[in-house]
Amino acid sequence: MGKSLKSMTHQEILATIPHRYPFLLIDGMLECDGDLYAIGFKNITSNEPSIYGCSPKNPRFPESLITECMAQVGAAAVLNHPENQGKIMLFAAVDNLRFYKKVFPGDRLISRVDRIFMKSNLGKMKAVAHVNDELVAEGEFSYALTKI
Repeated sequence: MGKSLKSMTHQEILATIPHRYPFLLIDGMLECDGDLYAIGFKNITSNEPSIYGCSPKNPRFPESLITECMAQVGAAAVLNHPENQGKIMLFAAVDNLRFYKKVFPGDRLISRVDRIFMKSNLGKMKAVAHVNDELVAEGEFSYALTKI
């Protein structure tokens, strides 16, 4: 179906999804196997203002942004396909979302997204996020593709 990638650079991600700083929350894609799965990462640094919102004395990466990281990995994988150029991904629902660990500055958040199904312009994916091989979060994302 789509082209199979081993990885995507930051510049390739910028060319694929519409997000820009400060809302671009993935730094790179480690693996992307057609439209079956993708693995991307976000390096968490103390330079990000969002980590101080929960507790200035104990900064951590907010769960809402962990969710967005997982969603952006899925979006980059799906929108990278030639047949999806000129489209955007709209998320319709997040199901069974669970958080298990906190994420702190210095961590590398690794997100893996697996396709559950894709039919016409509708799809669903399962996402998990890890730091140092420890499960941080998981959930399922339903989405629709539409022209820009």
